[in-house]
Amino acid sequence: DQYTYGTIINAFAREGNVREVMKFFREVANADAVILSSVLNGFAEARKGQLALEIFEEMVAPAEQSGKRNLVEQEDEADGETGSSAELEGDSVSGEDEHDADDEDDEESAFGAGAGSESENEEAKFRGSVVPNIQCYNAVFKALSRSDMADDAVHFYVRMRLRDGVEPNEVTYNTLVNMFATRGEVIQAMEVVRQMRRDGRVAPSYITYTSLLDACAESHRPDLAHAVVKEMKATGVTPDIACLNALLKACAVVGHTREATAVYGEIGKAKKDPVKKNIVTYNTMLWMLMQPSRFQKIKEVFGVLEEMDEVGMAPDAVTLSILFKGFNDLKKSWHSLTVYRKYREEVIASASMAVFGPLLRALLFSRTREREVVEQVLRDMRVSGVLPTDAVHHQLNDIFVDEIGNFRDGLRILDRVRNSDRRRRNNSSRHRTNRSRAVPVSSAADSNENDSLAAQVLGLKPAAAFIATSSQPSSR
Repeated sequence: DQYTYGTIINAFAREGNVREVMKFFREVANADAVILSSVLNGFAEARKGQLALEIFEEMVAPAEQSGKRNLVEQEDEADGETGSSAELEGDSVSGEDEHDADDEDDEESAFGAGAGSESENEEAKFRGSVVPNIQCYNAVFKALSRSDMADDAVHFYVRMRLRDGVEPNEVTYNTLVNMFATRGEVIQAMEVVRQMRRDGRVAPSYITYTSLLDACAESHRPDLAHAVVKEMKATGVTPDIACLNALLKACAVVGHTREATAVYGEIGKAKKDPVKKNIVTYNTMLWMLMQPSRFQKIKEVFGVLEEMDEVGMAPDAVTLSILFKGFNDLKKSWHSLTVYRKYREEVIASASMAVFGPLLRALLFSRTREREVVEQVLRDMRVSGVLPTDAVHHQLNDIFVDEIGNFRDGLRILDRVRNSDRRRRNNSSRHRTNRSRAVPVSSAADSNENDSLAAQVLGLKPAAAFIATSSQPSSR
């Protein structure tokens, strides 16, 4: 049935296997928008924006044949479909993703790559055979966003509204906001939200505001972040913990310690339906407190840890990494031993060199090196699987505990283990659809609209204004 075909096609599309995608696509008796959205969402997961765009162009019926179809008609049709389309569409607002250049072998011609030895008449049979729904358009936006093809996404938005006469929905807007947010282009992201309100069909949601606040943080604009939260409250939307965490991050990355502390203190203080701090809240606060340029008192750091203990919140790998690395940078490495002894189970559970690396460094370069503790940490690294073999464990134990061998050789072995752990985690992260992002330390983006992506790349008006003008009714 179509659900089975959709699942198979989606799986091959995720791998960027165009030949198999087109092979199974041809076997579908009556290919429709559900099947096409499976193809496009698969390419989106594989970060194949160019392929998704080419497939869409090849398979979608021209506007003259399909007729103009407004959003209400499309959503009515989508409601009648099986749950496969919504299931395969996935979350269109995941965080910043990487573009894998080595996966672009087959991108010369998406349709042609899968054609094989089929006749031109058979190829023509499939071209322009599908009338797309809004899920198809959103899948293309997601693919372009994840492939860092912002200029193509802007052009595609204009084509969707002016040429095809299709109205965007909440997923469309949220994908565009998130795309600009991950690029740190806060002005463009805010303009998309303004356009969203002007259209009046869809109101900004928590997802929209969270992406917008993330854009403020990436752009180092806490002033705009405060304005966004103020606007949320004015429109009757109570900020949830994700929004408040984004506001806290916006203050933290620019070193506004007082503002960040005030935001942190207000979380959970509301009399009606108070939000609760989560691990992201605590990690962001600890990250700010541990910066050498902002460090004041060590008791503030342990105060946050005590608060976590009181509410039953155990530190995760990010928490421990922030602490151990921060203590090393502050030249207060003896505190690492205190944290290790208190949270040893959590350290082992992290199974990460991002945690064990700075901890071991603190112990090895301490003035009063305790061999028993070093031996225990190496044993924990083996138990957690960070040290891949018993041979590596024994070799490091000989060097760092028994002092048999060259100390520098031990450090080189640790570097190889760290690189191997990093590669393993990077490969694993490619298969996750939702990834939490660490506190950003990227450079501030220029907030001037004239320096926007569209002005630089497209040679046109700024992207935000470009999107705004595209909302005008189609002349067709």
